[in-house]
Amino acid sequence: MNSSRKHRERWQYLDHALQEGLRRLGHRVGKWNLPDHSESDGCFIALSLRDDSKKVLANCRIEGVYRSGRFRDLIGNQILRFRALRERDSGDVQLLLAIFQERYSSRAMADLSEYSDQFLDGALNWMIVSPDGRAVIRLFGKDLEYELEQKLVSRAEAKAEPSRYSLFSERNQWLFKCLLLPGIHPSYWGGPPDKARSVVDLAEKTGIPQPSVSVFLQQAEAAGYVKRDGRSFRVIRHQELLEEWSFAAKFNPPESMYVRPIFGQSFEEWSREHPAHQNDPCYVAGSHLACHVMGLGRSNNPEKLLYVQNPFAEEMDRLDLVPDSSESPWGKLIRPKYPELILRGAVWRENIWIVDILQAYLDVRLSPARGMEQAEAIYMSKLRKHFEGD
Repeated sequence: MNSSRKHRERWQYLDHALQEGLRRLGHRVGKWNLPDHSESDGCFIALSLRDDSKKVLANCRIEGVYRSGRFRDLIGNQILRFRALRERDSGDVQLLLAIFQERYSSRAMADLSEYSDQFLDGALNWMIVSPDGRAVIRLFGKDLEYELEQKLVSRAEAKAEPSRYSLFSERNQWLFKCLLLPGIHPSYWGGPPDKARSVVDLAEKTGIPQPSVSVFLQQAEAAGYVKRDGRSFRVIRHQELLEEWSFAAKFNPPESMYVRPIFGQSFEEWSREHPAHQNDPCYVAGSHLACHVMGLGRSNNPEKLLYVQNPFAEEMDRLDLVPDSSESPWGKLIRPKYPELILRGAVWRENIWIVDILQAYLDVRLSPARGMEQAEAIYMSKLRKHFEGD
């Protein structure tokens, strides 16, 4: 296949993927034609969505294999160009970056999320599609991951990086915590207090079989987050790790259910009637509630997030809770697939079990109400000092 035909097919594929993503999110879009030559990569295309109530300027790109510096420069450049165009347009318009990526990379999506929060107040819309049919789109605060029936290559031919979910499975998250948190003050971490010095040591401290630990370390090292030194190892690039971890958690959340007390009590009233016990973590509080118990709370967010071990029907019966489908639910139950992720690092404070500080960081980072501000406060005041000391 000659290069011009290959380039044209990629543009058509990007066009199809973008229209499919918009359709799945419920937007009606008039037809448009993407350019089929590289000189048009920098063009902005005006799109009107949902009876002209939403408007975006789409910038469509064909990119090769992900390279951090190049890709971040691309995002920054397009945001600057968009700002210049927006200043000349008095209408309410947002930027949509639609990108064909030769090899599927979660790091690219983490970069887009970071630049969106830093430079466009979280209002950057984007879509990435790879030739093996995988696509993900974020539009007006909604996220959708989908797969196209039409593919340019098979999944095997794409040689894509392993799914971002595999590195951050719940069991691997527990392993990461046991690499990152030992040595921090015990009021923030209830797991193994000492750092593992070998694969065998890490397996013993975490309770995970040695072969699985070895596979995890190989995968983390290949991703650039673990550096080995003989038999020992250490975590590097902490901020990038937390970025990708948060992104994976957002797109692959554990089972959850919104609930409220049968008798309509406040959390304080309900918790007095269902007291926690130091020898039995029947539930573990996370998110903003855990931050306040730690003395790190930065907002009055009333969010109540409770991690539980058993099926929701059993937990609700035991805790006198019922499903809550209102617009402002009382709280949320979360049931991890790998309970050790929460239970073994939990901390007993002020007569309640709370999650470890890293889990609290991840919880609030995904919270829409001042979550990023709270997460940044945790990182700057506690986690960064701990990581740098390590």
